[in-house]
Amino acid sequence: TYYAAMGIGLVCHTLNPRLTPAHLAAMINEAEDRVIVVAADLLPVLRDVLADCPEVAHVVVIDAPLPQGSPIGTHPARLWAYDDLLERHGAE
Repeated sequence: TYYAAMGIGLVCHTLNPRLTPAHLAAMINEAEDRVIVVAADLLPVLRDVLADCPEVAHVVVIDAPLPQGSPIGTHPARLWAYDDLLERHGAE
């Protein structure tokens, strides 16, 4: 995912759980992230940040099916499971 993102000119950075939610939100907003690709174990970190990131439109969970409930809180971003996206769109 990192190489693909960088290869097409996207900004690639981490959701470092050691940073404060305010710092993570500032990074996401400065990079103008519209899509965030995240490991399922970092969804709680992302949930704490998303309220301050209104431009994020999609969250893709890469290593697990979508959790039950609302893992990103009340943020309006669309939540996707990576495997479901691959299945839906095939090798196009």
